[in-house]
Amino acid sequence: LRGRAEAVIIESQVEQGLGKTASVLLQRGSLGPGQCLVASTSWCKIRLLLGDRGERLTQLRPSEAAKIVGWRGEAVPAAGTEVLSVESEARAREVVSYREAAQAKTEAESQVDAIVEQRRLTREQYNTERQLKLEKGSTRRRKRSSFQRGKPTAEEADTPSVPIIVKGDVDGSVDAILSVLDTYQEEYVKLDIVSFGVGQVSENDINMAESFDAIIYAFNTSIPQNVQKQADSSKVPVRCFDVIYHLIGDLKLEITSKMPRLEVEDVLGRANVIQEFQIKDKKNLLSVAGSRVVSGKFSRASVVKVMRGQECVYQGELASLKHMKDEVSEILQNQECGFRVKDEEIRFQPGDVFLAVETRTENDKCRWDPGF
Repeated sequence: LRGRAEAVIIESQVEQGLGKTASVLLQRGSLGPGQCLVASTSWCKIRLLLGDRGERLTQLRPSEAAKIVGWRGEAVPAAGTEVLSVESEARAREVVSYREAAQAKTEAESQVDAIVEQRRLTREQYNTERQLKLEKGSTRRRKRSSFQRGKPTAEEADTPSVPIIVKGDVDGSVDAILSVLDTYQEEYVKLDIVSFGVGQVSENDINMAESFDAIIYAFNTSIPQNVQKQADSSKVPVRCFDVIYHLIGDLKLEITSKMPRLEVEDVLGRANVIQEFQIKDKKNLLSVAGSRVVSGKFSRASVVKVMRGQECVYQGELASLKHMKDEVSEILQNQECGFRVKDEEIRFQPGDVFLAVETRTENDKCRWDPGF
């Protein structure tokens, strides 16, 4: 039991009345109230040790677990984080400050590396495109006055997105939600996770949601009254759930609302071509499809498709619709008729199918299947 204590975080959360808490499994040494701990960029002077029934403990031994109350820092330590004991509060603050500085330096270096790499890729792309132009002999100098920016390509067009912020009661809940969100792979609407964290919805969350036009999903956690007033005045939606299934269902509705509308084709009538006739109009021979309507109806104003097997050989308006020798405005099921289309080059064959079609748009539906 001698030496510095070592433990690992099992679960962490923010609890009303207790503040930031973390359940730990002790691996080495012993722990008791008053000791100082460090975990990642959080530190703690143990205020309370609570057992699994909520009873107060005076000491924790190796292989035992308890909830520790008294954590300080911007966030509670994540599950799996190593916990080490230190001799004093001053030493704990010193360790946390060092780790925060090291983390900031690492992030800055990674950003520099990313910028350098992006510049290298851009330069390579420019050189490749320039070489292709040189090979084609199309490199010319442009006058500034005549230069115009080209229209954006399909790749550059903005994709609809649903920005969200996730807040949860415990670290494990947030991890579970993020794991489900990781299954979203659709390209028609982007799912943008702006931020996530443990604890109540804060003023900072509202400000961030307002900046990104995001929805805040609060899972098993609350929103203080003053923060709710801020959200209402900023028109930031905050949606509270205690079942992941219901949270994902609401998110799917949001994704569906951002999806482009689908073009749907309804078949209003169907007719089978029995025989082609050719009639003389001045010096031209015009093809007429002698047909029988087998379902629905056709009108003179119908948009028709002529199908030959699986191939559409014509789509457009009718030039003429006749019953016997009379021009009619409508033809019904089980009646015979003659169709003539506006494309005079089209020839008909027995077995061709005429379809009277009407096109409409309707909302598409989110096809994301998270697995439950």
